[in-house]
Amino acid sequence: MLIEALVGDRSLWAFGDPRQQFWRERVLPAGLFAGATRLKLRQQQRNPPALWDFARGYVEDGVPARLADGAVLRLAVVEEGRDPLDRVRHEIEVLRKAGARPEDIAVLSLSGRDKSKLCEATTLGSTRVVRADDPDSGTCVIADTFLRFKGLDRPFVIVTELVRGAWMKYETRMHIALTRATVGAVIVCDRTAVEADPRLQALQTSRLTVPLDLGSESQQAATRITG
Repeated sequence: MLIEALVGDRSLWAFGDPRQQFWRERVLPAGLFAGATRLKLRQQQRNPPALWDFARGYVEDGVPARLADGAVLRLAVVEEGRDPLDRVRHEIEVLRKAGARPEDIAVLSLSGRDKSKLCEATTLGSTRVVRADDPDSGTCVIADTFLRFKGLDRPFVIVTELVRGAWMKYETRMHIALTRATVGAVIVCDRTAVEADPRLQALQTSRLTVPLDLGSESQQAATRITG
């Protein structure tokens, strides 16, 4: 087995979260961790609490009653006839002007790669974008699907190309995408997407540029989005 060959006689740490499972038919062999010590994390450490609460609403019943007012999560609604990727470009520029580096930002599509305009792009405005597995991904803005970025994270995540359908697992897609952000997230979509999702309706909609404060740690990673 590949895992056994790679690990050998060394220790192996494995982390699992059923809420992050997209392909339900792909499961670990039952005996792989037989007899292993199991630890349960009391709380997650990756996402800001307000962002985590909102993302959790996609895999658990109910919409969060209170959200941080633009502190870690914003909704950018694109008017009919406008290109959502143009708004994505704008959001990247806002983050960059506030001090975020290209490697602090990921733009994630909820669509499949073969149906995504984002994944065809090599630039958004003047910003070069690359796929998650590109050799230059460590110094560039990543533009890829939520699934190809699964297991990774960046301070800022812009989620776009929201897709729905009976077999699309929209809630799981959104949960995975939002929980890639360690500092803040922006959801870019049209009004149809908002009308179809009560959780998005709960967000304060703003088409204005929201000032950002990356704080004293901006050279390492941005610390928060301020409303």
